[in-house]
Amino acid sequence: MKGQWTEEEDAKLRALVAAHGEGCWSRLVDYFPGRIGKQLRERWNHELAPNINKDAWSREEEAILVRGRVFILLPCLSRSFS
Repeated sequence: MKGQWTEEEDAKLRALVAAHGEGCWSRLVDYFPGRIGKQLRERWNHELAPNINKDAWSREEEAILVRGRVFILLPCLSRSFS
């Protein structure tokens, strides 16, 4: 298994997904020596897919995350003090 992805690999993966669609990762591994289908899928789904929003969190989104964290941690904290 290889390490870091190169610009060339990213460009090749974009082109192959455009030509063949998502979901056929095991058929694309022949174009990426040293990589497995799971790596291709994860690279696409987590880094390259055009619908990924890489903007900074908005204040509203951050507030939702903080409220969720407090909601999850509150029962744990109350047990540790009893």
